[in-house]
Amino acid sequence: MALPNSDLTSVFGRTEIGPMLLDPLASTSVATEVSTVVRTNTRNYRFPIVASDPTSSWVAEGDEIPSSEGSARDVPVDIFKIAALTWLTNEAADDTDPAAADVLSDGLVRDLANQLDEAFFTSRGASTVRSAGLPDLPGVQTVEADPTTGFDPFIDALAAAEAKGAAVNTFVTTPEVARALAKVRTGAGSNALLLGGDAQNGVSRSVLGVPLLVSAHVEPGVVWAIPSAASYVVIREDARVDVDTSARFTSDSIGIRAVSRVGFAFPQPNRIVKIGA
Repeated sequence: MALPNSDLTSVFGRTEIGPMLLDPLASTSVATEVSTVVRTNTRNYRFPIVASDPTSSWVAEGDEIPSSEGSARDVPVDIFKIAALTWLTNEAADDTDPAAADVLSDGLVRDLANQLDEAFFTSRGASTVRSAGLPDLPGVQTVEADPTTGFDPFIDALAAAEAKGAAVNTFVTTPEVARALAKVRTGAGSNALLLGGDAQNGVSRSVLGVPLLVSAHVEPGVVWAIPSAASYVVIREDARVDVDTSARFTSDSIGIRAVSRVGFAFPQPNRIVKIGA
């Protein structure tokens, strides 16, 4: 059934924004896949970090128990606006239906997810309108090695994270590094792939049991080893999609704008490891 363009606002309205924008965004972005996603209605968000635990002691029956105090601090999260804008002719709007609405929302989500991943994996430089990315973090551990040579750099990265009490949940690298790793053999003269897999089932996208994801926004020759407990994506719940029929009145077009607010938090950056020569 055709949907009158007067009903576009209800299709892209605030009541639909949860399932249409936030849920797909969280499942499409690599940044949200490798991190812990937090949704909030507050303008400011803070992570409590335990700097040191209280001290336990072995105590004889009837003796006083020594008292001790742990210490904690807060890490504030700066939340920034991310937005996308697209256009639809009134002719298309008059003939649209929920399937067409899905196509439009998918395009908005893909664009927002791409911008989110770019901010996550690249330095923000002098920008003041987005969160700091992984390359901006002080205190990140490094494994200085070529990640395409085999599993040794990945073993070192896992050990480095474990030494800080963290477990790496995901490796993320460039398409080029992933391709090179997929071609590494188990030994000289062998056709067996180091990553596993075969001609029927394809190459496994995991290293030492840890999923290997790909993003075009990762620096060339770099692999990030990320514990999800050390990386957070904070998303405000007040996302919205607005429809406007006046901005392009002379071209008989409708504007559709999606706006969300997102911030990154890395409370313990020394649990994150960067592999690169």
